[in-house]
Amino acid sequence: MSWALRDAPGVERLAEYEVKVHSVFAGQSASAICQYDARQFGPEQLRMFERCHPAAVELHPWYSSSGLSIVPAFRAGERVLQVTGTVDYQATGLLAAALEQTLQWPGDVRVDMSALDFIDLAGLRVLVHAAERLREGQRLRVMNLTPMLCQVISVVGWDEHPALVVTSPEVTA
Repeated sequence: MSWALRDAPGVERLAEYEVKVHSVFAGQSASAICQYDARQFGPEQLRMFERCHPAAVELHPWYSSSGLSIVPAFRAGERVLQVTGTVDYQATGLLAAALEQTLQWPGDVRVDMSALDFIDLAGLRVLVHAAERLREGQRLRVMNLTPMLCQVISVVGWDEHPALVVTSPEVTA
């Protein structure tokens, strides 16, 4: 869809086009994938495209089992690591390995924990260690962590770490 970045006639009606394309495929046994390069389109444009479609194609999981899934994705034009399931003492190595891969991402590293069922103290410690390894000026943004776990991080004092930003679902950052 990079053609939409050029000053082509009708490009201002791209959202209308996307909605109409979606209606063509709705309820059919066929589907289409709209591909927008997140490096070329801004976050506002990407959010608009996401609102035009009810689903998104995810990248291949870095790890997937019945109890844990770690998937790189794009949300609102930004890279996100989606963690789903349970992170306990047996899975901390998997989370650490995934976070190691995110250290090369440009900008802040976002980890979405909205589908997390459980994370133990060792898993939280892995997040802090990853934040410590980020480049100067980068932040590890742990999003949608339960309020109780945000409180645990505060009690332990990890919320004082300048490279770690933790938010619960009620807070948008």
